[in-house]
Amino acid sequence: MKYTLGLKGLPFEPHPKQIIYVENEYDEVVNHFIFDHHENICNYFKLFGYEFCYLPLMAENFSKDTHWYYNPDVGDVLRCQSVRSSFLLNYMARPQNRHNIPPSLIYYKENVEVKPDEDIALRGITIGDIRFRDSEFADILSDIIEDCSQNWDSEIRFCYEPKPSNESYSISQSELKEETYICCSIDPIPHLEEQFDEETQNLVKEVADKIKKLKQKGISAYVLESLLRNPNDKLSRMVITADYRIILPDYNDMEIVMTPLVKAVYILFLRHEDGIPFKHLSDYHDELLQIYTNVRGGWLTSEMKKSVIYATSPFNNSINEKCARIREAFVSQFDEHLAKHYFVTGKRGEPKKIALSRDLVKWE
Repeated sequence: MKYTLGLKGLPFEPHPKQIIYVENEYDEVVNHFIFDHHENICNYFKLFGYEFCYLPLMAENFSKDTHWYYNPDVGDVLRCQSVRSSFLLNYMARPQNRHNIPPSLIYYKENVEVKPDEDIALRGITIGDIRFRDSEFADILSDIIEDCSQNWDSEIRFCYEPKPSNESYSISQSELKEETYICCSIDPIPHLEEQFDEETQNLVKEVADKIKKLKQKGISAYVLESLLRNPNDKLSRMVITADYRIILPDYNDMEIVMTPLVKAVYILFLRHEDGIPFKHLSDYHDELLQIYTNVRGGWLTSEMKKSVIYATSPFNNSINEKCARIREAFVSQFDEHLAKHYFVTGKRGEPKKIALSRDLVKWE
């Protein structure tokens, strides 16, 4: 049986090519079959360009690096939350019909009619009444592919139409369309100032691409974070060593690596807890020059000195590029929900600053 599922407040944006197993109540037969044949099911779906998503096994597919990216303070002790197969049903526009949802595969189909009280409508095909032979998943996938290529009317929709008070809710009929896939959406890097030159824009895209790979292609950032994020996140102390290395001791002595001038800019902002307006950066030229000299070990070429002038000039985008590099240095090591406390942020026209409490910063 095929049906349409109206959802509201879904915390991610669906995208084609991912098919998700959903159930309202735990079905022992279906779950045992999927668990026993999970690899074969995934491989079969993959042959046709689809990803089978069984939420209870998601966590087992995450590497240690992925765990550490979201929880850099855990050391060798990995922790992981669980996401149940009923996850999507928490966002039903009409939860009164939740009990009607049997074990199903949910997918996104383009141009499905969205009712006024819904944000999105996904497509479902029930699997609770099959006999669970391997071949039957092939038949189901064929049905999904066929469904996504056609416009069919008069399909069941798990969304009730209000009736007079003396009548109960009923399942209405409606049309539908395409497949579902939870996509890993990456928030754009916020512009520290409005104008970015082409080089800086390319850097922004490069950083976003790196983050996307770390967040597991094809998996909603929201679901991933639900699995891996610790509700009691801990910010690490920061140690600036005598030779200007940046160490986070509570994150397994993680070192944040930057090029010398980028590091000098970072240390400049770290010194000024109240922030620095970009338009006043020229006032900090001498201080940045001295920091850069120290980071470089006591000497600068004429070209290096010129780069400090560029970095403190309000007439070019050098400082935007440096701040983008600072952000990259942190978000390439751990997730932005923690990293945002460490890199330079600030709204346009306001002083830019590093949010980290200076009580956590030690200068050697």
